[in-house]
Amino acid sequence: MKGRKDIKSDELEAFLGRNTSFEGKMGFGGMARLDGKFHGEIFSGEILIIGETAAINAEINVGTLVVDGEVSGKFPQPIKSGSIPPASSMGISIPRPW
Repeated sequence: MKGRKDIKSDELEAFLGRNTSFEGKMGFGGMARLDGKFHGEIFSGEILIIGETAAINAEINVGTLVVDGEVSGKFPQPIKSGSIPPASSMGISIPRPW
């Protein structure tokens, strides 16, 4: 699983920078990275990386979730997850496949 230092910019389909905030629905194909503030819904069958400067409050339905920042919200389906210290998660429940 890729961490924040392993990603090349040409691999990302979507990016929300650290000084950016967004509220609404976000859908994407490929890999997306959020470093800013997001509130709403995120959906994709692919990879979402929550960067260390991110503050996310969302219903998240993605194929793979990598958390390196702060995230709270709901996860309606089982997902694969990774966590890279110093991740901080609040109010989440991630079913583990193992």
